[in-house]
Parts: sequence; structure tokens; C-alpha cells
Amino acid sequence: MYRWIVLILCFGFVSFYGQKETLVFNISKPESSVKITTADTVFRQGERNVFTVSTLNDQKISSVRVFGSKVFAIRPGLYEVSFEKPGLTYIKVVVLNEKGKPEIGAVEKINVLGLPEVNLFLCGTKADSALDIQHLIEIRKVEARMKDEDFDYKPVVTSFQLRMKQDTFKINGDMIPFELKSKMYDLKAGDPLELIETRVMLPDANKNIVVVPNFTIFLVNTDQHTTGKSKIINPSE
Repeated sequence: MYRWIVLILCFGFVSFYGQKETLVFNISKPESSVKITTADTVFRQGERNVFTVSTLNDQKISSVRVFGSKVFAIRPGLYEVSFEKPGLTYIKVVVLNEKGKPEIGAVEKINVLGLPEVNLFLCGTKADSALDIQHLIEIRKVEARMKDEDFDYKPVVTSFQLRMKQDTFKINGDMIPFELKSKMYDLKAGDPLELIETRVMLPDANKNIVVVPNFTIFLVNTDQHTTGKSKIINPSE
């Protein structure tokens, strides 16, 4: 009788302390039979992004899909996608197994980089700053600038809308037309001047267009102009 009691106590001891132990199993994951290779570690908005898909055991590729984009097959195994919006995307490859039924062969996530930021300047003056009326009349130029090491020249303003007082003018190019000078002479200190839907062509291979929806500056009238001298408010940096 005493021997059974000892055994029961021993099993109870092991059971109690065994609850605190954690068992870790290392399970080797088999390599995927599908290999996805991208030309870069990221995709880029507005560009033609290419990637390849290959199978290691001659499995037949059933479909290749990319979230947020339509896939174009350049040739078997080589694909192209483009994106209108930045963010995270997924490449999903479906293959046919030995029984001819579709199954997921590979899923890979990749980030889509957005177009570079564009900053507008009107007569060398940045948004929400003060611009001298006389300087506006003399220069009349809209300029776009961007900071990106991938590009070595400035983007080009192709069109914009100009709002002065209650009038809105649609303008092609990067200059306020000479014909509007008479209206600019009617501007007063404190008046806002707005650029709307400014379209900027980027200096990349695809000539992507960035639209800057709104740009506003405030007009001032300096005393220096009464003596024939000029002064630039907030010159370009």
C-alpha cells in the first residue's frame, strides 16, 4: 500500500511541474516551387515595373496577379505592372499541381513608392508667403522644384489655372501671359493669388505628371517702387 502512494505522489509531482515547461520544435519549411524575381526591391508609381516568375519543378503557371494593378505578360515568365497609387502590393502566383488543380505557388509583398514631392514657386516665392505686386507683373513665372537624387534637372510646369479676385484663367505653359498684366495692375495689397490644378511633368523616363491642387500667395506693395527701385519679397531659396 505504501508503494502505490509513493508512485502516485511522484506522478503528481511530474504533472504539476510539467505544466511550466515549453517544448519547442524546429520544423523545416520546404522551399517554394515558385520563384519571383523583381528588377528592384520596390515598385514605383507611374513607371513600368517588371518582374519574372519561374517554377523549380516545371509546374505550370495558372495565373499571376498583382493587387492594385493589371498584369501584362511580355513573354512567358516575364510580366509588367504599373500603379496609379503608392502603397503596399502583393504578387500572387497560382500554379497547377500534379492533379491539375490550381493552388497558390507563391505570395510576395512589395512596396510601391509614390511620385516625388513637387514644390511650386511663383516668381521665386513659395506658397503662403508674401509677393510684391510689381515683382509679379515683371516676372510672371511659375516654377516647380523637387529634391530627388534620381533626377538631375528641373520638372516642367505644363499648365495651371490662375485665380485673381473673382476671375479664373486657364493657362498653358509656365508663364502668366503678357495680356493679363493690365488685370494685375488692379491688384491690391492683401489680395490672395491662387494657382489651381498646376500640372507638372517630372524629369523621369515616363514623363509622369504630378498635379498640385492648390497654391496661394498674398500680395504686398512695397514703398521702394515709388522711387523706381525694386525689392523681391521672399526670394527663392
